[in-house]
Amino acid sequence: MPLHIAAVFILLVASALGINLPIALHAFKEQKAFKWALFIVQHFGTGVILCTAIVHLIFSAIHKFDDDCLDGLAYKQTPAAIVLAGVYIVFLFDYLGGRFNSRKQAHDEALRKESQNDANCNCDMISVSDSVKKIQYDAESTRTNSEAAMKQLKWEVLLLEGGILFHSIIIGVALSVSTGESFKPYLIALVFHQMFEGMGLGSRISQLSFERWHKLKIFIMSFAFSIDTSLGIIIGIGIKETYSPRSKSALIAIGTITALSAGILLYGSLVELVANDWFRSPEMQYAGRFKTFIGISMLLLGSLLMAVLAYWA
Repeated sequence: MPLHIAAVFILLVASALGINLPIALHAFKEQKAFKWALFIVQHFGTGVILCTAIVHLIFSAIHKFDDDCLDGLAYKQTPAAIVLAGVYIVFLFDYLGGRFNSRKQAHDEALRKESQNDANCNCDMISVSDSVKKIQYDAESTRTNSEAAMKQLKWEVLLLEGGILFHSIIIGVALSVSTGESFKPYLIALVFHQMFEGMGLGSRISQLSFERWHKLKIFIMSFAFSIDTSLGIIIGIGIKETYSPRSKSALIAIGTITALSAGILLYGSLVELVANDWFRSPEMQYAGRFKTFIGISMLLLGSLLMAVLAYWA
């Protein structure tokens, strides 16, 4: 029990360190060394999150549903189907959120064009030249597009963090109810898991910009990840005496949540992280050979280390 209680604070520190490191590095992004450090952490964290979804969570969900205590499932593909459901759930949220942002941007753009047309009609009454007004309009349009892109990025990071928080609390519960010789290796694996996963999430949070209460909102997002696994451990300690990890209800519940988390993170890591970083970002589309090599190497290294940790856990 003392080690279980100590795990609450150990994982709290590890999670806070992991997520706040890239946020701290982003403050020095104009300096070349820190910019490279943030680049490495970003792609390394992406590899960790992708591997967490596929190697750790999907395998864990299949293992739960394949337990002998369930007496076999009539539909053997249940865990894979739940993973697919998780993918579609986050896809729908992402699609609807993207449509809302796009329509709002189009509405704002239409209002600005209408305002510009009214200004042109009253050109005799306005002292500013047409060329200056056009420059002002183009600058305003650029600012609007930038704001829309930031809103979309905020939405994507929110979805990603939601998936991570969803599964982090479950692994905290799983750690707290584990006993015997398996506890210490599991704890060590989760310490590194939370640090690496926090780096991936923190590198995305560091890119966000809020017009109001910026520091407070960044703090809330980092704080939520920092305490999530520790909160799961506290919940697990509270239910430890009545919780049976191999009961039918527990296996189905944990297996379902794990599979949903896998689907959410699978979509988030491939669509929001890999696709954005490598196919939509001008930084990587026009990157040199050395930078491309470093980025791919960090992506693969993050997945490799997480795969090794998944074996311990």
